Amino acid sequence: MEIRRIILVFQLLIIVLVIDAKRSKTNSCPKGCESCSSFNGCLMCKPRYYLLLTRIGMMQKGTCIRTCPSGHYNSHTKTIDKCDKCRVENCDVCFSKNYCSRCLSTHFFYLGKCVTTCPRDHYADRKTGECRRIVDCEVTDWSLWGPCGKNGQYCGYKWGLQARTRDIVVKPTPNGMPCPIISESRQCKLKRRFCSDTLPNEIEKNKHKGKRKKGRKQRKHRKRNKQRDPERRNNRDRYLNPTLYQQPTEKWDIVR
Repeated sequence: MEIRRIILVFQLLIIVLVIDAKRSKTNSCPKGCESCSSFNGCLMCKPRYYLLLTRIGMMQKGTCIRTCPSGHYNSHTKTIDKCDKCRVENCDVCFSKNYCSRCLSTHFFYLGKCVTTCPRDHYADRKTGECRRIVDCEVTDWSLWGPCGKNGQYCGYKWGLQARTRDIVVKPTPNGMPCPIISESRQCKLKRRFCSDTLPNEIEKNKHKGKRKKGRKQRKHRKRNKQRDPERRNNRDRYLNPTLYQQPTEKWDIVR
């Protein structure tokens, strides 16, 4: 008789659990749950949902969420997808149980862990929250010296400048060696002092301008000479015609 009673009680418990599970599937399960119970919450989640277990006293209650919260990572198995807690301290997002992929704002990511200060050969990048390696600046070799010129011209001057440059291959990071000078110039002597490749029209204009200036100066000198020497104007014909030297110019010459 006792064995029969135990079997009946066990059957009743199974029936109650089945009825509770059927009710939970239809009415009382929250969003994302495929099956749930009134004591433990969600037991199974729908596709693309993750089961998150939270401890309340001695019990664990499950909820189905789209993305795992901070300090957890996605764990995939054949039967269930769930959110497991990271074992790395001060971790915000984990890639696996012992490897952190993003730390809290007060720490920096370094080789899967969260540190407060970076090593000596690294610097703290506050934008990404990572410890990055320090890199020095690298430049190419100097180029050849350029042509000698001045004011964009390569003739018309005696002295000019020529320059050479080099390019930056790798830019430096913070705390790295800065880049050296990438351009320099030196004084040089132009090979062509005078420009012979000017247009013929410009040459004629320059000559014409020079003649005009020269003629104006001569006119000024002539005016000054005429004002200073009035006798030269009166005796102009005498200087031009040499036969006038034989003609008498004074009265006593005629009397003779």
